[in-house]
Amino acid sequence: MKLLILKLISLTILAMCDLKKHQIKKNGIDEDDRIVGGETVYINKYPFLVHLMEFVVEAFLPDRRTPKIVAVGDWHFVCGGSIVAISWALTAAHCIYEKDPEIEYGRLSFRANTTYSDIKVNKSVSNHKVLSFKIPDCYRHTRHDCDLSVVKVEKPFRGVDIKPIPLAPYNYNYRDHTKSAFVYGWGASKTGGNRTRALQRIKAFIVPTHICYMMSGSSTWIMTQNMFCTVEPKGQGACKGDEGGPIVKDNIQIGVASLVAHMCGDGQPTLYTKLSKFSKWIEQITKSRTNRQ
Repeated sequence: MKLLILKLISLTILAMCDLKKHQIKKNGIDEDDRIVGGETVYINKYPFLVHLMEFVVEAFLPDRRTPKIVAVGDWHFVCGGSIVAISWALTAAHCIYEKDPEIEYGRLSFRANTTYSDIKVNKSVSNHKVLSFKIPDCYRHTRHDCDLSVVKVEKPFRGVDIKPIPLAPYNYNYRDHTKSAFVYGWGASKTGGNRTRALQRIKAFIVPTHICYMMSGSSTWIMTQNMFCTVEPKGQGACKGDEGGPIVKDNIQIGVASLVAHMCGDGQPTLYTKLSKFSKWIEQITKSRTNRQ
């Protein structure tokens, strides 16, 4: 009977109709500037949100007769993230684990205090250069296990619209399926599309592991005790670019987006890292005297 009820819940979620699209003109945002099926929200309501940027350098010869190489570049969006302490942010491990050279040359930075992923739109954006990061020993890139990184920044996170978010405690109950959670990010608005310009939010529903397997339609998924997954109504969902961002329930961050569906918004589940499994580890890092600035 319990299994039947869970299946009915999952089918009900999938059967939910697409919400009627409303064109949003406020601040020049139209209906194409959204995560799949999401709604535009503003940073003053969610001051814990940040996104990771990388300065990509491109070298070229301006003229064949001139042997000197000219290097130019620009900042590019990498992943979502969240503020968890005055000098620390969270993101997914796969977003940052191979970027030591970029950190060494000061080419990685978190952006805070902005609703927009485009710096040209919001001049009050606050930039925070990445100094270092820590990843759990259990992290496995190919399996997305323990996909979490605690990142230290040079400039502390301070400001009216820059605040940390509480994290799920070690005994947090992920089996409570009676309330929806919220996912935030600047990810693509459709499969293969570009990232959204304005911050988006969608509702998500935590479901049991066996339903994740059933709905994923994949035989390659391997879920561990460090993971959980969500489903969204058809036509909504996290997409490429939302990785590393937070999922929040009752004003607590309970997970970090790890693996999004290949076909965004088609009802496939999204995989998250359970923060309850790492809350003590994160606290030890962010509160350690040796790690303070």
